[in-house]
Amino acid sequence: MLEKATDYAREKGIGNICFARSRAERLPFPDDVFDRVIYSRGLHKFPDTIEALSEMARVMKGGAWLSVLTVVKQGPPTLKMISERVAASNPLAKEALEAFDVKEIDKYLSQTGFRGFAYTLYGYFILFHAEKGEKYRCLPLIFRF
Repeated sequence: MLEKATDYAREKGIGNICFARSRAERLPFPDDVFDRVIYSRGLHKFPDTIEALSEMARVMKGGAWLSVLTVVKQGPPTLKMISERVAASNPLAKEALEAFDVKEIDKYLSQTGFRGFAYTLYGYFILFHAEKGEKYRCLPLIFRF
């Protein structure tokens, strides 16, 4: 896909783009450089979801948005019952049974400095967004004596 994207950018004369291949847990970018991170399919496959989300947060500017499409356990009840029966032969159904649920995603995002979790479910898929909290956010302290 990187080759195709590189060829496409060259054919269309798009010069302000860079493609990189790396592990999500060790992104080859400096801190606080991206206004948005978009990730599709597979967040539930990382051995350490917290580590992957923390690394995404590291390269994002404060206030930047994360958008992710991944697979969740939830789905319409009928779809969930079918998936349990066909999981052995249907890779997507099996993947959904192994995925996390919506509450887990919210917890992981909170633990890694994201806020404003919002999502939409599309069967087995969830499309969610969250905002990276400010890097040095100070809350006022009020002391009463």
